[in-house]
Amino acid sequence: MRVVDHAPHAWFLFQKNDELFLDVNCNHSSAGYSILIRLNEEEAAQHAREGRPHLDRLAQAVQDSGPGSDLQRRDVGNAHRNETHHAVLKWRGEEEASEPLFITRPTTLADVPALARLHVQTFNESHGPGPSVETREAQWRQKLADDKGFCFVAIDPQRELVGFANGNPYELDDLPYDGRLEKIYVLRAWHRQGIGRRLMSEVADTFLKQGIQSMLLFSEANNP
Repeated sequence: MRVVDHAPHAWFLFQKNDELFLDVNCNHSSAGYSILIRLNEEEAAQHAREGRPHLDRLAQAVQDSGPGSDLQRRDVGNAHRNETHHAVLKWRGEEEASEPLFITRPTTLADVPALARLHVQTFNESHGPGPSVETREAQWRQKLADDKGFCFVAIDPQRELVGFANGNPYELDDLPYDGRLEKIYVLRAWHRQGIGRRLMSEVADTFLKQGIQSMLLFSEANNP
Protein backbone atom coordinates (compact mmCIF):
# COMPACT_ATOMS: atom_id res chain seq x y z
CA MET A 1 0.00 0.00 0.00
CA ARG A 2 1.39 3.42 -0.97
CA VAL A 3 0.10 6.98 -1.23
CA VAL A 4 -0.25 8.13 -4.85
CA ASP A 5 -2.19 11.38 -4.37
CA HIS A 6 -3.57 13.59 -1.62
CA ALA A 7 -5.97 16.51 -1.18
CA PRO A 8 -5.33 18.17 2.22
CA HIS A 9 -8.12 17.64 4.74
CA ALA A 10 -10.20 15.85 2.08
CA TRP A 11 -8.81 12.53 0.84
CA PHE A 12 -5.85 10.21 0.28
CA LEU A 13 -5.51 7.95 -2.75
CA PHE A 14 -3.67 4.68 -2.13
CA GLN A 15 -2.49 1.98 -4.50
CA LYS A 16 -2.04 -1.67 -3.58
CA ASN A 17 -0.92 -3.89 -6.44
CA ASP A 18 -3.36 -3.01 -9.25
CA GLU A 19 -6.09 -1.65 -6.96
CA LEU A 20 -6.83 1.94 -5.95
CA PHE A 21 -8.34 2.96 -2.60
CA LEU A 22 -9.80 6.37 -1.74
CA ASP A 23 -9.75 7.36 1.93
CA VAL A 24 -12.26 10.18 2.44
CA ASN A 25 -12.29 12.45 5.48
CA CYS A 26 -15.91 12.67 6.68
CA ASN A 27 -15.54 15.30 9.36
CA HIS A 28 -19.22 15.75 10.15
CA SER A 29 -18.53 16.12 13.87
CA SER A 30 -15.64 17.08 16.09
CA ALA A 31 -14.86 13.37 16.38
CA GLY A 32 -14.57 12.88 12.64
CA TYR A 33 -14.15 9.60 10.81
CA SER A 34 -13.06 8.43 7.40
CA ILE A 35 -14.40 6.04 4.79
CA LEU A 36 -12.01 3.90 2.73
CA ILE A 37 -13.48 2.60 -0.53
CA ARG A 38 -11.90 0.42 -3.19
CA LEU A 39 -12.36 2.03 -6.61
CA ASN A 40 -14.31 -0.20 -8.96
CA GLU A 41 -13.29 -0.68 -12.58
CA GLU A 42 -15.42 2.19 -13.87
CA GLU A 43 -14.18 4.60 -11.18
CA ALA A 44 -10.55 3.66 -11.81
CA ALA A 45 -10.98 4.21 -15.54
CA GLN A 46 -12.62 7.58 -14.95
CA HIS A 47 -9.76 8.57 -12.64
CA ALA A 48 -7.28 7.61 -15.36
CA ARG A 49 -9.13 9.93 -17.77
CA GLU A 50 -9.87 12.89 -15.49
CA GLY A 51 -7.43 12.68 -12.58
CA ARG A 52 -8.12 14.65 -9.42
CA PRO A 53 -11.46 16.25 -10.42
CA HIS A 54 -13.02 12.79 -10.50
CA LEU A 55 -11.62 12.00 -7.04
CA ASP A 56 -12.94 15.31 -5.70
CA ARG A 57 -16.44 14.47 -6.94
CA LEU A 58 -16.28 10.93 -5.60
CA ALA A 59 -15.03 12.16 -2.22
CA GLN A 60 -17.84 14.71 -2.08
CA ALA A 61 -20.37 11.97 -2.84
CA VAL A 62 -18.98 9.88 0.02
CA GLN A 63 -19.12 12.85 2.39
CA ASP A 64 -22.71 13.61 1.40
CA SER A 65 -23.83 10.00 1.85
CA GLY A 66 -25.23 8.81 5.16
CA PRO A 67 -24.68 5.70 7.30
CA GLY A 68 -26.06 2.64 5.54
CA SER A 69 -25.83 4.21 2.07
CA ASP A 70 -24.39 2.23 -0.84
CA LEU A 71 -21.15 4.22 -0.71
CA GLN A 72 -20.64 3.84 3.03
CA ARG A 73 -21.39 0.11 2.83
CA ARG A 74 -18.33 -0.12 0.58
CA ASP A 75 -16.08 0.93 3.47
CA VAL A 76 -13.10 -1.44 3.77
CA GLY A 77 -11.22 0.65 6.31
CA ASN A 78 -11.16 -1.96 9.07
CA ALA A 79 -9.37 -4.44 6.82
CA HIS A 80 -6.73 -1.97 5.63
CA ARG A 81 -6.43 0.71 8.34
CA ASN A 82 -2.98 -0.35 9.55
CA GLU A 83 -1.71 -0.47 5.96
CA THR A 84 -2.98 3.03 5.16
CA HIS A 85 -1.53 4.41 8.39
CA HIS A 86 1.92 3.00 7.63
CA ALA A 87 1.66 4.23 4.03
CA VAL A 88 0.91 7.78 5.20
CA LEU A 89 3.85 7.71 7.62
CA LYS A 90 6.17 6.55 4.85
CA TRP A 91 4.78 9.19 2.47
CA ARG A 92 5.47 11.88 5.07
CA GLY A 93 8.98 10.56 5.56
CA GLU A 94 8.31 9.88 9.23
CA GLU A 95 9.58 7.05 11.36
CA GLU A 96 7.10 4.53 12.69
CA ALA A 97 7.71 5.62 16.27
CA SER A 98 7.19 9.32 15.53
CA GLU A 99 3.41 9.08 15.85
CA PRO A 100 1.37 6.78 18.10
CA LEU A 101 -1.01 4.42 16.39
CA PHE A 102 -3.85 5.65 18.58
CA ILE A 103 -4.80 8.05 21.34
CA THR A 104 -7.37 7.74 24.12
CA ARG A 105 -9.53 10.51 25.55
CA PRO A 106 -12.83 11.02 27.39
CA THR A 107 -15.95 10.68 25.26
CA THR A 108 -17.99 13.77 24.38
CA LEU A 109 -21.57 14.12 23.16
CA ALA A 110 -20.19 14.92 19.70
CA ASP A 111 -18.78 11.38 19.60
CA VAL A 112 -22.17 9.72 20.03
CA PRO A 113 -23.00 9.01 16.34
CA ALA A 114 -19.55 7.51 15.67
CA LEU A 115 -19.56 5.72 19.04
CA ALA A 116 -22.94 4.14 18.27
CA ARG A 117 -21.65 2.84 14.92
CA LEU A 118 -18.51 1.51 16.61
CA HIS A 119 -20.58 -0.20 19.33
CA VAL A 120 -22.74 -1.94 16.73
CA GLN A 121 -19.75 -3.09 14.69
CA THR A 122 -17.69 -4.36 17.63
CA PHE A 123 -20.72 -6.08 19.17
CA ASN A 124 -21.48 -7.79 15.87
CA GLU A 125 -17.86 -8.92 15.53
CA SER A 126 -17.91 -10.44 19.02
CA HIS A 127 -21.47 -11.73 19.44
CA GLY A 128 -23.35 -11.53 16.15
CA PRO A 129 -26.21 -9.21 15.19
CA GLY A 130 -27.51 -7.01 18.00
CA PRO A 131 -29.20 -3.65 18.58
CA SER A 132 -29.32 -1.07 15.78
CA VAL A 133 -27.21 2.09 15.49
CA GLU A 134 -30.28 4.16 16.40
CA THR A 135 -30.81 2.15 19.59
CA ARG A 136 -27.15 2.42 20.57
CA GLU A 137 -27.14 6.15 19.90
CA ALA A 138 -30.09 6.67 22.24
CA GLN A 139 -28.42 4.50 24.90
CA TRP A 140 -25.17 6.45 24.71
CA ARG A 141 -26.88 9.81 24.93
CA GLN A 142 -28.57 8.62 28.10
CA LYS A 143 -25.36 7.16 29.55
CA LEU A 144 -23.33 10.29 28.89
CA ALA A 145 -26.00 12.41 30.54
CA ASP A 146 -25.55 10.36 33.74
CA ASP A 147 -23.06 12.10 36.01
CA LYS A 148 -22.12 8.82 37.71
CA GLY A 149 -20.66 7.10 34.65
CA PHE A 150 -17.83 7.88 32.23
CA CYS A 151 -16.45 6.59 28.96
CA PHE A 152 -13.16 6.69 27.06
CA VAL A 153 -12.61 6.21 23.33
CA ALA A 154 -9.54 5.15 21.35
CA ILE A 155 -8.92 7.04 18.11
CA ASP A 156 -6.65 6.11 15.21
CA PRO A 157 -4.51 8.58 13.19
CA GLN A 158 -7.39 9.05 10.73
CA ARG A 159 -9.52 10.32 13.67
CA GLU A 160 -11.73 7.24 13.56
CA LEU A 161 -13.00 5.66 16.77
CA VAL A 162 -11.59 2.13 17.05
CA GLY A 163 -12.37 1.19 20.67
CA PHE A 164 -14.14 2.29 23.82
CA ALA A 165 -14.55 1.43 27.49
CA ASN A 166 -17.00 2.78 30.04
CA GLY A 167 -17.36 2.45 33.79
CA ASN A 168 -19.64 3.39 36.64
CA PRO A 169 -19.91 2.81 40.39
CA TYR A 170 -21.07 -0.67 41.39
CA GLU A 171 -23.87 0.07 43.81
CA LEU A 172 -25.05 -3.43 44.73
CA ASP A 173 -23.82 -5.06 47.93
CA ASP A 174 -23.73 -8.64 46.62
CA LEU A 175 -20.03 -8.48 45.72
CA PRO A 176 -17.10 -6.69 47.41
CA TYR A 177 -16.40 -4.24 44.58
CA ASP A 178 -17.05 -0.51 44.27
CA GLY A 179 -16.59 0.07 40.53
CA ARG A 180 -17.72 -1.70 37.39
CA LEU A 181 -16.03 -1.82 34.00
CA GLU A 182 -19.30 -2.01 32.09
CA LYS A 183 -18.11 -2.45 28.51
CA ILE A 184 -14.82 -2.62 26.64
CA TYR A 185 -14.69 -3.21 22.89
CA VAL A 186 -12.00 -2.78 20.23
CA LEU A 187 -12.40 -3.32 16.50
CA ARG A 188 -11.03 -6.71 15.54
CA ALA A 189 -8.63 -5.14 13.03
CA TRP A 190 -7.03 -3.25 15.94
CA HIS A 191 -6.64 -6.16 18.35
CA ARG A 192 -3.20 -6.81 19.89
CA GLN A 193 -2.13 -3.16 19.59
CA GLY A 194 -2.39 -2.39 23.32
CA ILE A 195 -5.66 -0.48 22.93
CA GLY A 196 -7.64 -2.60 25.38
CA ARG A 197 -4.88 -2.30 27.97
CA ARG A 198 -4.80 1.48 27.56
CA LEU A 199 -8.58 1.77 27.88
CA MET A 200 -8.53 -0.43 31.00
CA SER A 201 -5.90 1.86 32.51
CA GLU A 202 -8.00 4.94 31.77
CA VAL A 203 -10.99 3.38 33.53
CA ALA A 204 -8.91 2.24 36.51
CA ASP A 205 -7.24 5.66 36.87
CA THR A 206 -10.62 7.38 36.80
CA PHE A 207 -11.94 5.10 39.52
CA LEU A 208 -8.88 5.79 41.67
CA LYS A 209 -9.41 9.54 41.30
CA GLN A 210 -12.97 8.98 42.53
CA GLY A 211 -11.71 7.07 45.57
CA ILE A 212 -12.84 3.71 44.16
CA GLN A 213 -10.22 1.06 44.89
CA SER A 214 -11.70 -2.02 43.20
CA MET A 215 -13.67 -2.86 40.07
CA LEU A 216 -15.27 -5.84 38.39
CA LEU A 217 -16.33 -6.86 34.89
CA PHE A 218 -19.17 -9.24 34.09
CA SER A 219 -18.40 -11.41 31.06
CA GLU A 220 -19.87 -14.39 29.26
CA ALA A 221 -18.44 -17.68 30.50
CA ASN A 222 -17.20 -18.62 27.01
CA ASN A 223 -15.47 -15.30 26.38
CA PRO A 224 -11.78 -16.08 25.69
